[in-house]
Amino acid sequence: MNIGLDMDGVIMEYADIPKEQRCLEEYQKVPIIAAAVIGIFELHKHHDIYVISARQYPHAFAHMKSILRPFPIVEMVCGIPTSEKWRVLQALDIDVHVDDNVRALEKLPSNIMGILFTNPINQDSLWPNRVNSWSELIEMINVL
Repeated sequence: MNIGLDMDGVIMEYADIPKEQRCLEEYQKVPIIAAAVIGIFELHKHHDIYVISARQYPHAFAHMKSILRPFPIVEMVCGIPTSEKWRVLQALDIDVHVDDNVRALEKLPSNIMGILFTNPINQDSLWPNRVNSWSELIEMINVL
């Protein structure tokens, strides 16, 4: 299966950085989710992993590449507005996309399963496929 992962709030800890402050220096302060390190390698045993991010600040791609260098990522795409992620996911033939932004999942075509990764701002969402941790994510994907 081809699995798409959002960067912020799925691989990196959730950080509510105001739009006017989004820059390389601010994103460098955000830690990677420790369980994502093991989780990505675990998923890679049976799946191809893609990272699709809305990050649009200067040097966003270089920063993502430096963080993800040790990971088995097939392709990274950044600078995609949340409302347009579905187009990239479809072009990459993604089967499952994991995001912490419900708006990105609501636009997915029916052939792409959306999984919501819980964070402080989406806790009230009624999205049907939801995980609270990387262990739950791996468990959900393993039964597909």
